[in-house]
Formats: sequence, structure tokens, C-alpha cells
Amino acid sequence: MPQTDRVLAGLIDLRLPLTFSLEDCALIARIIKAEVAAVFQAGF
Repeated sequence: MPQTDRVLAGLIDLRLPLTFSLEDCALIARIIKAEVAAVFQAGF
């Protein structure tokens, strides 16, 4: 498939340990949200 490399390059592997609390997951979500916003604002 000709677009396989492009598709795979855009994937994120986010496996979280079962020992993470809901608060841990919320913190990770806030960090990801802030980073995505920063990239979006930078125009990438």
C-alpha cells in the first residue's frame, strides 16, 4: 500500500498502565491537549 508509511508516521501508541488513576489519566490528557494546541498555534 503506497500510503502506509505516511499513515504509520501519524499514529500515536498510547498504552497506559492499569495502575494509573483517573487523576493520572486526566493529567496526561491535559499535557497532550496543551502540546497539540502549541503545535496547532505554531502552524504545523
